[in-house]
Amino acid sequence: MTTDIIFDLGGVILDLNMQDLQKACQRLGIAPELFFVKADEENTSTVCHGISASKVITAYQVGEMTSESFLSLVQSLCPEGITFDDINEAWNSCIGLIPKET
Repeated sequence: MTTDIIFDLGGVILDLNMQDLQKACQRLGIAPELFFVKADEENTSTVCHGISASKVITAYQVGEMTSESFLSLVQSLCPEGITFDDINEAWNSCIGLIPKET
């Protein structure tokens, strides 16, 4: 009996446009590194602004962190005056379309 169904949206079901995310971050004065996970020589996540981006983003994406907690953490690392709506705009700007073949 199936009890759970898991969907991988980003880059699997939905196209992702990371250039749009980077542009949104630049428009708002947000460091794109808050949303991009980069690997170092040892293939581990790069620490961005004192937090491990991959751990925070993964925790949020799998439901271990509420939206409010995620937004508060990102906001604390942004220039003054950046709102939750601004962060949501940047975060969601990479969401593309669902390709027909998907």
